[in-house]
Amino acid sequence: HKGEIITSRFPVHVEDASSNASADLQQESDDEKGIVKLSHQEQNGQLIYRSSKSSSGAPIYIKQDDGSKIDASTTGITCVGCHGEDGRGGQEGGVLTSDIRYVYLSKPYGVTHTSGRKHPAYTDELLKQSISDGVDPAGNKLDPTMVRWEMSQPDLDDLAAYIHRLSEMGHPGVTDDMIRIGCILDISGPLSTTGLASKEIIEASFVKINNEGGIYGRTLKLVVGDGGNDPAKSLEAAQRLVEQENVFCFIGNLGEAAAIKALPFLEENGIPLIAPLSPTYQQESLVKQSSFFIFPSIDYQARVLVDYIIQMNSKQKPSKDNPSVQGITAIYTNDSFGQAGLKAARDQLAVYGKSLIGEIGYEYNSLDVQKVAGLLAGKGAENVLVLTPDVRITMIVAETDRLSYFPRYFCNNMLIMKNLLLVPKASERFLMVQNFSFEGHDNPRCAEFLEINKSIPARPHNLMIQMAAFSGVKILEEGLRLTGRDLTRKLFITEMEKLEINTGLFGVISYRPGNHDGITGVYLVRPDEAQGSFVPVTKWLRPVQKGTLF
Repeated sequence: HKGEIITSRFPVHVEDASSNASADLQQESDDEKGIVKLSHQEQNGQLIYRSSKSSSGAPIYIKQDDGSKIDASTTGITCVGCHGEDGRGGQEGGVLTSDIRYVYLSKPYGVTHTSGRKHPAYTDELLKQSISDGVDPAGNKLDPTMVRWEMSQPDLDDLAAYIHRLSEMGHPGVTDDMIRIGCILDISGPLSTTGLASKEIIEASFVKINNEGGIYGRTLKLVVGDGGNDPAKSLEAAQRLVEQENVFCFIGNLGEAAAIKALPFLEENGIPLIAPLSPTYQQESLVKQSSFFIFPSIDYQARVLVDYIIQMNSKQKPSKDNPSVQGITAIYTNDSFGQAGLKAARDQLAVYGKSLIGEIGYEYNSLDVQKVAGLLAGKGAENVLVLTPDVRITMIVAETDRLSYFPRYFCNNMLIMKNLLLVPKASERFLMVQNFSFEGHDNPRCAEFLEINKSIPARPHNLMIQMAAFSGVKILEEGLRLTGRDLTRKLFITEMEKLEINTGLFGVISYRPGNHDGITGVYLVRPDEAQGSFVPVTKWLRPVQKGTLF
């Protein structure tokens, strides 16, 4: 080694200088990412803590009072479910769970719990006894909600070893001086220009925050994964950012493809997602526990539009010439977006004891304009509810005009486009949902957006997406400040559910437990051919509930 002959009775692992340098670089990278390195023993302990399963395949049981036991892996009961990623416990399902971090349990002067229970400091052996028998170092029985576990001695040793490291856990992507934020954008593919525009505004916003001292001394770093406008590729990007890049949360994931598979993955793993830029897609069946939205879902929009149609016509009476003044036909794409809107429209009409007089669905990739227009004309409804993001709606309108059928069209916010301004008498025939509301230079966040936007390349075609991305950054910033220096995903989600902020661009955004939609209402706009823009025609609206009118 290095010119010398070395002899030894024992095996010796020898590295040259280049391999040492490589290891040092990798270590620096891991430190920057906030990755906690665990031994094989601790890794198995982590698996047991999180899943009640052992890498050895040895069974783990929950012991019952009657002496029986059940396979823990079949119950969904885990240590992490009650005590959290970092073991600090807290309120869970109405039960106050204990802090089981070893640095807390091993205090030399012992521990006094909020319940009044006292005991001396834990040792490793006492900790294992507590896990198995449900007693503390003073011999006190633990709360009945505390599970008593039965596992092999090696697995018990591994779990105890991992508990030693708990105080380091629960802070993925967070170091003493940085918070790593992930984002799935289309760097390649048909939305690459939009992806670049989103990346530029988020990074520029982060630079401003960092230049002003960051968040409690921590800078924000954006880590981008390329979704390529493909659901599978977007999921792979999300998994890589979580498992290899160790990001704390996500912001501004772009497009429907970045939501279909990636959003359920983030939800299943409790990883926060702030302001996804996918207004066409909110999986209505998914319980949203860690995702926070700024765009109204198609469910929300369909309900508001139904309410408006019914109430707008409430004083009009059907006549011989116009027998279906309140009749509504829905046109929808036969996908998750259209189906969610259709269901919401049906449900909202049921509030009034009414139903759709027609439901016309089609596959997005195989639109037959003449057929759809003919079906619409055949129904003859005065009102058409448009539950599709398909910009070819103007082609359908042109065809229905040719058939001398001139209904009013009520559209979702994805159809606010300049092509509508070219439709004859568009201002009399179209109303659409909107929740964008620029409050002007006097609003500090509007002024900040305009200032930041000057520092990046001009991309007027993507201005709306950039405004949404900027609003997402302001929401993220406020959520991080509310959480404080002791930053974990669980605490962050809890504080986000208390957040209320006037973005200046998308009105007031607020979240509550069980309600992560963010929006506090929408308004309807119409095309104005003279101004070449869309102008409001209503105040802020919310869906009617239980027959109460807005």
